[in-house]
Amino acid sequence: MSENVQTAMFEILKKIQGDITLVRTDIGQFKLDTETHFERIETLVRKRRRCDAGHDAFGGR
Repeated sequence: MSENVQTAMFEILKKIQGDITLVRTDIGQFKLDTETHFERIETLVRKRRRCDAGHDAFGGR
């Protein structure tokens, strides 16, 4: 019985380790996606500010 318990525990630990690896991969992808999204937002904000500054410089046209 002791061997069965040890084997079961080992299998459970392997499953947990695999799940942790998957979570780390998912988190890494989420970080990349989020960084890309924020970079796009920052680019749009900069473009908008330049556009608004240009309109102000020419009397609000």
